[in-house]
Amino acid sequence: MKYFSLSFILFLFPRLFAQEDVNEVFGQKIYVKNLTINSVDSDFGPSLFGEYLIFSSARKSDTNSNKKWEANGQRFLNFYKGKIEDDGDVKEWFDLSTSSNTPYHESCLVFNKQKNRVYFTRNNYYENKVNTLRVENGKIMKIALFIADVDADGSFYNIVPFPYNSNEYSTGLPALSNDGKTLYFISDMPGTQGKTDIFQCAINEDGTFSKPQNLGANINTSGREMFPYMASDGTLFFSSDSRDGLGKFDIYKANSYNLDLTAVTNLGSPFNSARDDFAMVFNEDMHSGYFSSNRPDLGKGDDDLYFFYDEVFKKRMDDKTNALVQQKIEETIDDIQVVINVLNEKSKKGIENVHVEVFEKESGDKVFDSKVNDQGQVTFEAKTDTEYIVKAEKPLYEIEEIVIKIPANSSTSINEIIELKPETTLNSENKVVIDLNPIFFDYDSYEITKSAALELDRVISIMLKYPNMVIEATSHTDSRGPEGYNQKLSHKRARSTVDYIVNMGSIQIDRIVANGYGEERLTNKCSDGVKCTDAEHAANRRTEFVIINVEDFQ
Repeated sequence: MKYFSLSFILFLFPRLFAQEDVNEVFGQKIYVKNLTINSVDSDFGPSLFGEYLIFSSARKSDTNSNKKWEANGQRFLNFYKGKIEDDGDVKEWFDLSTSSNTPYHESCLVFNKQKNRVYFTRNNYYENKVNTLRVENGKIMKIALFIADVDADGSFYNIVPFPYNSNEYSTGLPALSNDGKTLYFISDMPGTQGKTDIFQCAINEDGTFSKPQNLGANINTSGREMFPYMASDGTLFFSSDSRDGLGKFDIYKANSYNLDLTAVTNLGSPFNSARDDFAMVFNEDMHSGYFSSNRPDLGKGDDDLYFFYDEVFKKRMDDKTNALVQQKIEETIDDIQVVINVLNEKSKKGIENVHVEVFEKESGDKVFDSKVNDQGQVTFEAKTDTEYIVKAEKPLYEIEEIVIKIPANSSTSINEIIELKPETTLNSENKVVIDLNPIFFDYDSYEITKSAALELDRVISIMLKYPNMVIEATSHTDSRGPEGYNQKLSHKRARSTVDYIVNMGSIQIDRIVANGYGEERLTNKCSDGVKCTDAEHAANRRTEFVIINVEDFQ
């Protein structure tokens, strides 16, 4: 029995760094560039969806959980989409949708020509059920093919499994013929002559599938054949690690008219390198496209996405660039570079991962939308004699807006500062807590005072703002008085704060827990028998709200 998992495909790829490559392939120059959207984690498996590139990534995002895959320590893969620029680069990315992603791996997909149906790869997880194979050392969840309808945004619905999925073997990495009547995929099902082979199924008019057929010994080897793709000119592209290539996985091509006899050709450099090169797709005109690689000279992290193009595409871009340059020369209004520095209001240090939007004040049109760099900076181009509204937003900070007026006689660069007020702070145990004024109780009481209610209303406001936030309400006393009494009193105070928040804010009880710690977590030296001032004792009498799932907001 062969055991095939995503580790063959996804995460055997080391780190890399760099920018561009060019070489001559079959008599024409091919240029290769690393995409801006690549992360330090694994990014691969491109597919075209209109003006968007759909891809798989283990990056951290708003919807991707922090759950890690044991095989490589990265998060599980999700689908993302990025807007394709005129030059082929992809600079902005978004989560594809919650309906398209699960807690496990999603990767490698193909859309039909109408873009209303998709075939995609996922761990064998369907209708919230995990399907596994028992083996000697535990269980294995294979990968499987799924089919779904697609809406205009690329979200999946009516998801159904491929009829030849199994707990015993894997199926995945789909491709479609140009007429949409043949599905190609890889598997280690019975009848596989290597570790993984490429198979095909006819797609019948009623949507059913014929029995899988192996592509044969001319295409498949004793090793791994993966990532099939059918280009618009009828060429089958795929990756293999068992032919005379430049590295590990190399990309090959074969004419699909007779796969039993056609020559199989290595694409050579710059498509192939000494590392893994795989998952190629072309734009419709066959002059540019995308592929994946973990080559060490051009990449940013683990697997990266690359854009490639030939001389025809390059000339188009050169002509467009020349036209834009001429337009700039003819414009009477110069663009001004505006540098926005987003700082923490308290520490005055730059904040990373802040979302910045810029709007023309008069028209209300959004003219810029991006995240700051690691230093908390972002730059946009502005027109002279124009006012702009700049909005900065990040979880666990209050949203801030400023208005910038660019004078008619402005210089070429302007620096502006936005300070965001943090909604949290660090307590004496270095835990993230909601930033509040001290909450006081009357002596020997756990009733909520008016001043305490004002601070608890702020806790309610923040929990309503972040519906997924889970907190621990902690109450502490000083060391004076019996230890057992202090413990009971602190628990009653913590409980009364939780009751107030739940009742007054309609907060679900499972989002907040109450714990009283009495005098066991003092912030200073004032333990039993130590002489301290009233002010020093007061520092230990505190009520705090610790954010339990703070990683979800970073």
